[in-house]
Amino acid sequence: MGVSSQKGFTIIELIVVIAIIAVLSGIVMMNVTQYMMKARNAARKEALRQVQKALELYFSENGSYPITTGDAWWGECTNYGSHPLTGATGYVPGLAPDYIGQLPLDPKGHNADGTSGCYIYRSVSSNGVAYAYKLMAYHTPEGTFDSTDPFYDSYYNTSWVVCGGVSVCSSIH
Repeated sequence: MGVSSQKGFTIIELIVVIAIIAVLSGIVMMNVTQYMMKARNAARKEALRQVQKALELYFSENGSYPITTGDAWWGECTNYGSHPLTGATGYVPGLAPDYIGQLPLDPKGHNADGTSGCYIYRSVSSNGVAYAYKLMAYHTPEGTFDSTDPFYDSYYNTSWVVCGGVSVCSSIH
C-alpha cells in the first residue's frame, strides 16, 4: 500500500483565513460608517443652505421673516411642537411650499427622547415684523465639531446653525 495524500485545509489555516476576513470586514465597516456620517452631515448643511435661501427670498418679498409665535423655537420633533413640513403651521411658518418644496427632515431621524434629530427655527420680531431668525440642525451633526466651521454655533455647540437678519446669530437662544 502506498501513502495516501489528502488535499484540503487544516483547521489552523481556516482559522487564520477567517481572522483575516474579520479584520478586513471591520476596517471596511469602520470606513463605511465614517463615510455615512460625513454624507449625512453634508446633507444637513445643504438643507440649512437651501432653507436659508428660501428665507431670504421670503424676506425680500414680504419685508419680514416668517414669525414664530412668542419668539419660541418651532420644530417638527415633539419637544418643539410637532409642526408639519409645509403650510402656515410648518416649523418655518408659511415657507413651504411657496418658497421651498418642503422643509427638511434630518437624514438620520429622531432620537428616542424626541429632542434631537430635527431642525428647529426661531424668529425674533418686533411690532409684527421678524427682523432676524436662527435655524438649527439641532443635536444632529455627527462626529467632532470644528469651531472654525461656518455652521458652528458656540452657544449650541452640538448643533449647526444658519442665521439671518440684523441680529447677531449667537444672541438668539
